[in-house]
Formats: sequence, structure tokens, C-alpha cells
Amino acid sequence: MKKILAVLLSLVMALTFMMPAFAAEEEEPAFDETINNAIDTVTGIYGDLEEGDYASAVTETLAFLERLFVAIHNLIDQLSEMFGFDCPLCSGPVILSADPSTLADVLATAKEGEIVSLTAGDYGVITLGTLNGITVSAEEGAVVDYIATTAETSLTDVTLKDFALEVTAGGEYGILIDANAAIDNLVIEDTTFTGPATVKNCYGIKGNNVNATMTVRNCSFKDTGYAIYSSGKGGYAGLTIDGCTFDNIYSWVIHVQYGFTGDLAITDCSFTACEDGISKNGSFSEGKTFTFTGNTVGADCAGHDGKDSKWFELKTAAAVIADNTFGGAEWIPGAEQGIKAL
Repeated sequence: MKKILAVLLSLVMALTFMMPAFAAEEEEPAFDETINNAIDTVTGIYGDLEEGDYASAVTETLAFLERLFVAIHNLIDQLSEMFGFDCPLCSGPVILSADPSTLADVLATAKEGEIVSLTAGDYGVITLGTLNGITVSAEEGAVVDYIATTAETSLTDVTLKDFALEVTAGGEYGILIDANAAIDNLVIEDTTFTGPATVKNCYGIKGNNVNATMTVRNCSFKDTGYAIYSSGKGGYAGLTIDGCTFDNIYSWVIHVQYGFTGDLAITDCSFTACEDGISKNGSFSEGKTFTFTGNTVGADCAGHDGKDSKWFELKTAAAVIADNTFGGAEWIPGAEQGIKAL
């Protein structure tokens, strides 16, 4: 073990001299801090060994090896860009592991193109800050109450994936979109939203942000009141829903309000045992399109308010509707199902 630590310490010292040479001047303090932390970690592991605490030494060594790999990966990536050679080791994104105690720090330092992977643990509420070009994913056993944005949140080209979000009571939600957050191309994918099965006023994704653009892809919504909902008189600047499944939804599956100003596209989704369908309060904005293609709607979907056959409640001057089925048969919904032309 001490020989391994000696090798690690040698690598740390080598990186101490090499990394600043390839970093921009303003980034050097961050490198210095990283190296100092690494040296402190190795020193601490030596101390654990001297005290006979081998379990702590092994745990800290494995964590250090992971951080060291990321540092070496980034260094090689910089060298490959500088000298123009292909880097097989850099073919995939850097994956940064985080646990409940380190998540905030990992998110704060994650760089564009990197993946922040949540290991097993109880994270409570995750509040997103400023993120750019990263993916945040959850491993099996990562428990999250819900994901929130605030007025200080700024997300650009961010992906949230592989979460299992459970809505347990009325008024709750899986993901909350704040009205004043700066959100440009938020992608939510491969995530499950599960409700209490008996409550209408619970939500998979709830929000009110007329400037936000979002894509919901390959997600599953089951036993919620509303699956995707914009609160108040708000909405979004654009919403794409692709390849999702909706099962036993107690109210509108997708409901956006007057403030929705963009294109709404729903493609290749399946709906079973859903009380209501798709609603847009007010008319679609001029030049914006409603797209509903490749979807499968089960015969057990009740239609608007469960009282008639209307699956939609919206007004649009531009609609693209094709290749849908209802109850297993080809379906071309029109005015009789609640799509009103302007």
C-alpha cells in the first residue's frame, strides 16, 4: 500500500509542475488548489496507515484514484487539443461521481461536456444553480425528493437523466421550474415520475417560465394528477415531448397556460388510462406549431374531463398531425376532438 501511495504522490508532484503549463493564466490558482488538496489527501492516507486504520486508507485511496484519473484525463485532453493528435483515452466524457455530501461542490466545478453521476444515497431536494453543458444522472439507489430551480438558477444545454422521482401527496411535484430561472435547452430524459395514484393535484413536471425551452425524452409518468403542467398563467418558450409513456394520469396529461409562447411537439408517445389529453389555454402564438405525430392513445383514455370524446383543448393556426392511433386504429384527430383552427 505504501508503495502505491508513493507512486500516487509522484504523479501528484509531476502534475504540480505540468498542469499550470497547459492552463490559462486565470486557471492556475484552481490547479494549485487541486494539487494542494491532493497532497493533503495522500498525507492523510499515510497517517491512516501509520495508525492502523486500513479501512479508511483503502476508501480514501479509491476516491483519490478516481480524482487522479479525472485530472490525468483532462491533462491528456488539453495536450491532444494543443498538439492536434487523437486521444483514445479522451473519446468519452469525464464522469464525476458525487454523493450527498459532495454534490454541491462537484456541480460547482463541473465543466462543459462532463457527467455528474449521483451515487447511492439520500439527496433530499436538489436545487440547481448555474450549470452549462453538463449532464446530471442518478445511479441506482440515489433517492431524490424532487429537483428544484430558483430565480438564481441558470441552465444552458443541461441534461437530467436516470432519476426516479416519486410524488407522494397532493401539491407535490418531481421537477419544479421557477418563473425567473434562466433555462435554455433543458433536457429531461430516461426519468420516471410516479404519483400516489389517488390525487389529482400532484405533478410530474410543474412550472411557470415563459422563457424556458425544454425537451422531455423517454420518460415515464404514472399515477400522477398532471404529468407536465405550467402553473398560473405561465408557460414555456418551447416544449418537446418525445418517446414518453403516460399511464393512469388523473387530469390533463400535458397542460400549458396562456403564457406558453412557443412550439409544442408531442411525438412517439403512448397514453393509457389517462383522464384528459392535451390542453393549451389561449391560442398558439403566431408562427408557432402544434405537432402530434406517431403517438398511441389507448381506448381507455376518457377524453376531455371524462365527459366526451375530446382529447384536446387548443386553438392553433398551424398543426402537424399524422401517424397516430387510437384504440389500435388509425386516428386523425380534428375539430371533433377539440383541435380548433384559428
